[in-house]
Amino acid sequence: MLFRSATGECARIFTGSPLPDGADSVIRQEDTDMGDPVVGVRGDRDVGRNIRRAGEDIRRGDTVLTTGTHLTAAHLGVLASMAMANPMIYRAPRVGILGSGDEIAGIDQPEEILSGRKTASSNSHTLRALVHEAGGEPVDLGIAADTPESLQQHFERGADCDLLVTSAGISVGEHDYVRQVLQAMDGSIDFWRLRMRPGAPSGSAT
Repeated sequence: MLFRSATGECARIFTGSPLPDGADSVIRQEDTDMGDPVVGVRGDRDVGRNIRRAGEDIRRGDTVLTTGTHLTAAHLGVLASMAMANPMIYRAPRVGILGSGDEIAGIDQPEEILSGRKTASSNSHTLRALVHEAGGEPVDLGIAADTPESLQQHFERGADCDLLVTSAGISVGEHDYVRQVLQAMDGSIDFWRLRMRPGAPSGSAT
């Protein structure tokens, strides 16, 4: 139980304990004679030291964490120090990554890639890494064949994702079925072409 200390008084506390009201210094016990009831202090090197004042690290009204902060171990410690047991947090978004095209192969088929029979699905690996760097959770949805049925099956695998990123299949080629399949699944195409080259066939749908 804490008490208010007066001039010439002291109380024994342990490392990390709250100070008695009115105290302004902590003297290390090795600098005393450990006397009882009168304590002799052998030096003044700790006058005004070994204490942390209220508001020294965070003051009332300070912004401690902003919306969108990726919480680390250090942030959790700060929240705990403020008795914030239930901060408002959101899980990392799940982002589905889908490659498409009969000419594409995953890196689990090195013989197809190195022989030149197929092209490596390098976009999928780049996209997954970018999602991870941005704090999201990449979800590999594989490679869809150049058929509406295969595309729909792969889209349905990503039904629990917050965002789906596809590579290829949105232009006007004979096997570009992405827009067609999305619309058949009650999707709405926001846009599907950008004013840039290369890469003009880029789209967004909801």
